[in-house]
Amino acid sequence: MSESRQKLHPLLVHVARSFGHFLVPRKPSCLLVAVSGGADSLALLYAAHELAPDFGVCACAVTVDHSLRAQEGALDARFVRALCARFSPPLPCFVQQISAGAVHACAKIRGRGVQDAARALRYKVFDHVAARCGAQVVLTAHTRDDQYETLLMRLFQGAAASALQGIRAARGRYVRPLLKVSRTCVEDFLQTRGVRWREDTSNTCRKYVRNRIRHELIPALDAVLAGWRSGLDKTFAGISAEHSFCVAALTRWREGCSHAWEPVPRALGTRLRMPRSDFLAAEFILRFFLLQEACVRLGVSHRVPRGALERCARFDGVRRIHVSGLQLERAGAYVLFSCIHASDIARETKKQDTGSPPSSEKQGVSAIYVARPGAYLCACGTLLVEVRPAGVFVCCAQDRVGVGPFSFPFYIRTHRTGDTISIRGGHKGIRKMFSEWHVPLSDRTVLPMIEQDGVLRALYGAALGYQNRYAERTPHE
Repeated sequence: MSESRQKLHPLLVHVARSFGHFLVPRKPSCLLVAVSGGADSLALLYAAHELAPDFGVCACAVTVDHSLRAQEGALDARFVRALCARFSPPLPCFVQQISAGAVHACAKIRGRGVQDAARALRYKVFDHVAARCGAQVVLTAHTRDDQYETLLMRLFQGAAASALQGIRAARGRYVRPLLKVSRTCVEDFLQTRGVRWREDTSNTCRKYVRNRIRHELIPALDAVLAGWRSGLDKTFAGISAEHSFCVAALTRWREGCSHAWEPVPRALGTRLRMPRSDFLAAEFILRFFLLQEACVRLGVSHRVPRGALERCARFDGVRRIHVSGLQLERAGAYVLFSCIHASDIARETKKQDTGSPPSSEKQGVSAIYVARPGAYLCACGTLLVEVRPAGVFVCCAQDRVGVGPFSFPFYIRTHRTGDTISIRGGHKGIRKMFSEWHVPLSDRTVLPMIEQDGVLRALYGAALGYQNRYAERTPHE
């Protein structure tokens, strides 16, 4: 190490190492630094400005006013813009304001609080500005203190092992060079350069869990257990190793199970299914990991408590489980996993429990007239109508066998109260069939049926992972 390198402030050394690890392989031409005006982000901005030439990149800044703190947010943004203008040469600074009320509206939709909503909208701004200025990498100023606050918060919330890995040093275009730097080191770096920073008054508000951890729990830990951080590091390192082992075991298990989590389209979104025997044969911890994987594949946006996944992992193969917006249920030889809200189930229950048979329009029955082959968008998704040597068949992408034969024209429709289908020795009610097949309420209103000449000819259950019921024409039809 050269003499000049030895004189670098420890913060610069950490940032330079991070740049060498994450920037050199990517070879970006532009870095976008997320700056709030606080000490952490200002230190990162100064470090990026100082080191960028060594890595052949240019730096620019983005600051966001969330419209949450009256005039304070606007003053922070003005401060950052003025600071960037004083650099030599001046740094480009993008100032973005989120419209008033947008954060609270987003929080209501996501159901995870104002801070979570502000973060989600802020990162959307970062992505937009990065695309606008051509920045391949976005730098955020999470520090070692933020890391411990996050780990403690997740630990006491009962988070899964995957969440106890902490804040990642890099994810996608986002890189966090200060993750091994303490806040004390950050402030020392700025003070040696005579840089003043802004304080966010909301950081002292005790209604937020993170702030209570920062201002109450961590000082108490420091007073009682001076070395608690190193102990926590060892604990989480062990959890990480065990998590890696479980992931490897899951990979080996999946190699012997070719049908794990196949997508099944439906009107309310995609569900996933796998053979019930495979799911029940898996060890509890593997079921837990399978459910975590399913949440990712379904794009579940809300935080799912560990207890909810554990409850689903204890599924007995019979009773439906609905918890924290997740639903796990039996469907014939399969288990189905979906993200569904209680309001959907309540609404569909009301439809199914209607006393007298209402009109098709009131029932919300979907009916499509079919007179030629082709693709038809139905309540359950896209169905294909094909002409084969034996006649006309209805099939779909996940079931090429389909159901049939029929003859043109006919209707593809959904369930009506009072529906029956011909079986050997008489007729059988569709609702009774739904119960025997363990069809959830969310599927009963979208499962496709084929009606011809006023007679229900088939129930196409395979479109949603169930069996089919086909009624042969009788001689007097």
